[in-house]
Amino acid sequence: MQENIFYMRSVLILFFISILFAGCNESSEKRSDFSEGKLEYSIIYPKQLESSGTTAFLPSEMTSYFKDDKVIMKIKGGFGLYKLEYISKASGDTCFTLFKLFDKKMYYPMDNHQTLFVFKELGEPHIKLYKDSVKMIAGFTCKKAVISFPGKKMNPINVFYTEKIGRKKPNIHTPFEKVPGVMMEFNFFYQTLSFKVVAQKFTQVSVADSEFCIPAGYKESTEQEVETFITTLLQ
Repeated sequence: MQENIFYMRSVLILFFISILFAGCNESSEKRSDFSEGKLEYSIIYPKQLESSGTTAFLPSEMTSYFKDDKVIMKIKGGFGLYKLEYISKASGDTCFTLFKLFDKKMYYPMDNHQTLFVFKELGEPHIKLYKDSVKMIAGFTCKKAVISFPGKKMNPINVFYTEKIGRKKPNIHTPFEKVPGVMMEFNFFYQTLSFKVVAQKFTQVSVADSEFCIPAGYKESTEQEVETFITTLLQ
């Protein structure tokens, strides 16, 4: 049980790190319009976790939809037991975090100065950009960044990002706001385990404006209540 809680907490951190979405496939990078589409990510877990069978309850994919300066990211838990979503509009000036577990549906709004609760203890990061180090991800030429947290017992995070997407603030509300592009691949170390999130496919699709609205049935809450509910769920 304690191991399941440990892994679920790690996935929550991965989810909120991944509020940095959009991308292109090989044909898309040649086009100039990246303002609307769908990006799919895969979540890669450590081999020891895969062999334990625990990943059956954890999400293996994340999907983001973007339109102009709006983005919504969706992640579902194993067997559809829970769902986390993040909606960002107007360069992050209007943001909502949504959480659903069975018939429990709640959300809370965020202002443009607010940091997601899972990042509050990390402090100010140190970000080093390597513009000459590139990697092709989902057909995109991506640059490298290394993010570290001085004073924290936490390994650096390796990131590959692209500046081809038109969002002005792709990493708002996270410690990675100074990374000048959408994160297409990143690793995250938690104690002795390493997780990886990688962009897999971009599809140019029309996204309805209604996708960026709070769905019916969700009740407004507070950051503290949502955080408490999630923490209690994992205990």
